[in-house]
Amino acid sequence: MLDKKFIKQRKNQLLKEKKRIEKELKEVAKKKKDSQKYEAIFVDIGDKKDESATEVTLYSEYITLKEELEKNLAAIIKALNKIEQGTYGICEICGQEIETKRLEAFPEATLCIKCKEKKEKGLIRQ
Repeated sequence: MLDKKFIKQRKNQLLKEKKRIEKELKEVAKKKKDSQKYEAIFVDIGDKKDESATEVTLYSEYITLKEELEKNLAAIIKALNKIEQGTYGICEICGQEIETKRLEAFPEATLCIKCKEKKEKGLIRQ
């Protein structure tokens, strides 16, 4: 069983990372009204051909970054919800406790190492 101090440390780690991701998201996207989703920002550089190409490239990069940040943010929010529900650190597949070293390195982990490896090999589905 994870002790309260360990869980509090992970919660603080998750909250700090959540804040960092939200700040980074604001640089490349704006939050949609009445939603937790974001929309990539389109930067208008100019009307010349090379400026238009730069705009499209930048917009494409913002979309990719936005999607990755949203995915990470969702995982963090899920972990924070698990802390509140008292289910943090329990593998979603086998129900065993997730290794503390794994949670220290990756506090939003929802699978133990064994189940994660099996999932990556396609041996189990979630």
